[in-house]
Amino acid sequence: MKLQGKGMTPVRRVLVAGTTAVAGVLAVASLAWACTAPVGGTFFSDGTSTKTVARGTRISVFATNAEPGFQYRLVIADPNGPSGHGSHACMDEIFFVNATPKFANAQGVLSQTAGPAGDSTTRTGTFQLCFQSIGKDVGTGPASITLI
Repeated sequence: MKLQGKGMTPVRRVLVAGTTAVAGVLAVASLAWACTAPVGGTFFSDGTSTKTVARGTRISVFATNAEPGFQYRLVIADPNGPSGHGSHACMDEIFFVNATPKFANAQGVLSQTAGPAGDSTTRTGTFQLCFQSIGKDVGTGPASITLI
């Protein structure tokens, strides 16, 4: 039933408001899904979270409070990469330090993992270093690594 000159009916208003609310929730959920949520922290074997090394230097890191049940790999990522999500955990990886998948234990610890800090083709600069889940759903809070 259409009312001439009266605008939307109450039923139509509820439908429009409900549809708009659902669309808003889905938009926020899709943005959250697209970003790698940082959990826990990444540390070098000496317990620090910042290091400057020459490209190719062997580094060893571990992580705490990671999300159990995810497969992770150790990556170097550009915080200013194309995703535009530099505050998230290793969204734009530029080098796989150790691509062998590993799981966090029940306490959220990812044990010491080693590999090269880039190679001769990796550009110099300051980057994120973290364990990134294979599906990029989560990553450990990044350490900072400067490659020279």
